Amino acid sequence: MTPTPAIHLVLRSYGGDNDKRRPPYYSKLLALTSFVRAASRLPRANVIFLNDGPVPPLHLELMQRFGTVEQIDGGPIGMRGSYWHAITLPERHPEWSDSDILSLNEDDYLFRPDAFTSLAEAATKLPEASYFSLYGTRPDYSDPEVRERYALPHDWHPAPDRLVGNATWFNQPGITSTFSGRVGAFRRDRRVFRHCMFPF
Repeated sequence: MTPTPAIHLVLRSYGGDNDKRRPPYYSKLLALTSFVRAASRLPRANVIFLNDGPVPPLHLELMQRFGTVEQIDGGPIGMRGSYWHAITLPERHPEWSDSDILSLNEDDYLFRPDAFTSLAEAATKLPEASYFSLYGTRPDYSDPEVRERYALPHDWHPAPDRLVGNATWFNQPGITSTFSGRVGAFRRDRRVFRHCMFPF
């Protein structure tokens, strides 16, 4: 049986907020609490909080109780700076195995209690998968506009769905900056990430 890889759960947090439309129940404290609740189901997980700028004292207290807090400075490029810091964590942790999972998460998401246990199970049962997303919708790959939007090669077709536990995993062509992957994939694709963030 394939051993369960080590899981590194990272929450990128920013003390401010933006003007996105939010449901009435939204708050960053609720999002943080849902992350901690889901992470606590993986007692061996390495939990890291990357804080770009100051966060409210109550948030910081909760972070310090459940993981390691790193205060970073996104600098003049703001969010992209903290994102790049997270992407390059494997370079600063050579002791991490290529088979480990690095999960990058933003601070305005709500996490189901089983989010990270599902991730750990999929990482074990799907050793061929390099990257994972805990959310998303399945595009219609037969639609030419969809294929053009995601710049999919003409002869590319999605792999068959995989059922692991109660979760169905399927090919997804795009995602935001909340996603997970094998540490070896992050190391291998470092230049790709950098080009996407700083194309010039």
